[in-house]
Amino acid sequence: MKKSRKFKFIILWLPISSLCFCFNLLSISIVRAEACSEAKIKSYIEQLDKTNEWIFTVAALKQCGDRAVQVLSKDLQHKNETSRINAVAALGSMGTAAGSAIPTLTVALQDEDKAVRAMVVSAIGSLGRAAESAVPALSATLRDPDRTVRSNAVYAWVEIATSWQQQAKNFSHLQLE
Repeated sequence: MKKSRKFKFIILWLPISSLCFCFNLLSISIVRAEACSEAKIKSYIEQLDKTNEWIFTVAALKQCGDRAVQVLSKDLQHKNETSRINAVAALGSMGTAAGSAIPTLTVALQDEDKAVRAMVVSAIGSLGRAAESAVPALSATLRDPDRTVRSNAVYAWVEIATSWQQQAKNFSHLQLE
């Protein structure tokens, strides 16, 4: 008799727990969407300079997706070089999620501050194959007067080439008809 009660309990418990799990996933998505208002994104960006939990702040920005990328892209034109560096670093840390920022990053390669240019080159490299449109502008940075910018440009080239090499390996396994 006890076994049949346990079995009935499990039969009833599974659909209810599945429903609760799905509801939690839906509510998390709703909370994430509400949490990514422009004001919240700006507060995250302000935290980049002040926090010792930088990685968590960037993760929160990444969760906000393209809205955060747009706000960070605007910050690339900020008067304060630290704000520009933080924006570039955050975009670079977001990886391919920051792909829509490539045109803005390409323009930022002309920044007057060498630290910003060095960070921009690294950020472009972290985007890998998605940064294909930035390759011509990236070529010009190989002749930059600053040594760090030049070395970061080589790193960016390696990252982009490696991602293309990986893509080529994936294609080599396909059978062409």
